This record gives sequence, C-alpha cells and structure tokens, in this order.
Amino acid sequence: MWHKRTNKHTQRGYTLLELLVANGLGIMMIAGIVQVFSSNSQSIRVVDASARVQESGRIALDILAKDIRMADYWGCAPTGEILNHLDNTDPDYKADIHNPTNAAGLSGQNDVSSATIDTIDAAGTVTTYNITDGTDTITFKGASPLNGVRIESPYMNVSAATIHVNADAPLPLGMVLLITNCSGGDFFSNTSNNTAGGGNVIHSTGNLPTSGHVDNAIKNLSQTYTDDAVISSPYTKTYFLSTGNGGGTSLYRYQPELRRTDEIIPNVTDMQLVYGDDTNTDGSADRFADAATANLDNAIAVRIILTIESPNSNIVAGNPLRREYSTIATIRNRSL
Repeated sequence: MWHKRTNKHTQRGYTLLELLVANGLGIMMIAGIVQVFSSNSQSIRVVDASARVQESGRIALDILAKDIRMADYWGCAPTGEILNHLDNTDPDYKADIHNPTNAAGLSGQNDVSSATIDTIDAAGTVTTYNITDGTDTITFKGASPLNGVRIESPYMNVSAATIHVNADAPLPLGMVLLITNCSGGDFFSNTSNNTAGGGNVIHSTGNLPTSGHVDNAIKNLSQTYTDDAVISSPYTKTYFLSTGNGGGTSLYRYQPELRRTDEIIPNVTDMQLVYGDDTNTDGSADRFADAATANLDNAIAVRIILTIESPNSNIVAGNPLRREYSTIATIRNRSL
C-alpha cells in the first residue's frame, strides 16, 4: 500500500532587529535621495538666477552704451551754426529740449540724495519718481536721423516755407525737426497739415494747435538745402533708478519729446558712472571722474557700473544673487 507523504516546512517571520535594520537603511536611502534632489534644485535655482542676472546686465549695458556712443550728435553741422526757429515764448517751449544751440549733449548727477524726476505723459499727467539714494543719473541729448526721409527737388530757396521730401516720409504735424548739412542747420516745427506721406515739410509760423506743440517764431531757413542734407529728430534721454512696478529697484528711461517713461530693466540695485575727461583735447581720456568733478563738456567716454540682483531672495544663503557688470563706451561724436 502506498502512503502519501506530506512535507511540512516551518515558516519564520522577520525578527524585530531585522525590521529595525531594514527601516534604518530605507530612511538613509530616502534621506540621500532628498539631499540629492535638494542640491540639484538649489543648483538649478542658482543657474537660472545667474542666467537672468547676466542677461539683464548685458541688455542694460548695451542700451546705455548705444546711447553714449550717439550722444551729442547734431548732424554734420556744429551746434553753434544751427538756427533755432522755435518760439521761446510759446507755453509749450522747454529750453532744455527745444534749443540745440545750447544743449548739453551729456549731463548727469552723482550719488543723488532725496532727488526726484517729474515725467509727463502724452495726456499731460505728471508722475514723480523718487531716484534711489546713492545712485547716479545720466542724460543724453542729440538728434537721430530719420531713416527713409530724403530731400528731393525742387530745392526751395530760403524764403520759401516748404521743403520737398519723398512722398512716403512719415513726418506728422507738429513734429520738431532738425535739418543739417556740413555748412549749418535749422531747428523747427513741422507745420504741414498734410497727412503722413504728403511729400512736404512746412516750416511756416502759425498753423499749429494751441496746445501740445511749439510754434515757429521765424520762417526763413538759413540756407537752401539739397539732397545732401539730413532731416533728424531731436531727443533727450534720462536714465535713472527708482522703485520698480514689481517692487525692488529698476532702471528707467525718460524721453520728454515722446512723453514716455519706460521701466527698462528690473532688479538693478545700483548705477555708478564715471566720465573720461579729455583735459588736453588730444582725443583721449586723461582721467576718469564722477559727474561732480569731471568736465562733462570735455568727456569723451563713460564707464558704466551696474549692480544686478536676481528676482528670487533665497538663492545664496537666503539672499538674492548679485553681480556687478561694467563697460566703457566712447562718445563717437567727440572722439573723431
């Protein structure tokens, strides 16, 4: 007779010691993973903050350097040979932006304290900006050639009120213009009632709205201009630091001719400027000094020093990432 055999195996569980060891190892592994993840996250935050700060610094320096290079450009003619047609008794006349014959192409303030800038928008609303204490400001003046605007025949004599330009020239009524060649220039308001593309620039007296535009006091030009002349638009640009729209400190640009104030770069905490002064007029900077001691009329270069910080406040030991960027830009129109 066959008998069925049954194998009985003894079953054993984990001991308390084995469970404690396993749990300990698991906790150590989880802690290691968390540490690696935290380190990687911090590295990512630092890399991202560094990239943002670097990009902001590059853009800010590029914008400022471009305007420095073009500062004090008034066409081929020196400013002393420009005839100003604008009526200085007009209520809208502003001596600091409507007189190129005495305009300082470069000016600035050093380490301001409790200073403000009043800006006016297109609606005439005045906004006051408090400049960040201890920072510098810089203002550029000049004229920017209008691309696509050409003087065409017939070339009008000095007593005529019209300058013929190409038909698609965008020159609206009331726009302040500068026409120059290497013999001289004329600074006037366009009184043409033609829409953009009318083909004429008119510099007569009157014909402008009573508010928001500056009338011409005289009509006659200083000379007859031909196709070698250039028509430009004068500008003023002031850069300063003030409280940004999102908090912190931002770099601003105010353009009174356009009645615009723009927040250019956020998180700029400091701006310092020193000027390369050409004391012996040999075409090179002999010393660098701040706006309080340099002769800005003789400055041919500007050194910009900006401090940028990251928008996050917990990057390095609980603080934002800060970097300082600097460059030197030459005022081309003074160094030639």
